[in-house]
Amino acid sequence: MKKDVKELLDAYLPSSAEFSEMLKERTQCEIAYDSEVVAGLRRGLSILKALKLANEKYPTEGLQWDDGTIVDIIARLKRSGVVS
Repeated sequence: MKKDVKELLDAYLPSSAEFSEMLKERTQCEIAYDSEVVAGLRRGLSILKALKLANEKYPTEGLQWDDGTIVDIIARLKRSGVVS
């Protein structure tokens, strides 16, 4: 695993109180989807590729995006420490 990807994951995994509260409200399917995205990132995939693969595996839980909204999704992931 690339060092920068590991650092991103290490930053993502320790959650803030707000993030922990959000996780309590997630369904099992949503958790599985998120875990699939993180697994893709751990394998060194780009965020777009990780999202696409997770969407293929969990189509009802997947995020939908276009050129405009992907910027917002990436910004949100950066704020939460998932990507830098």
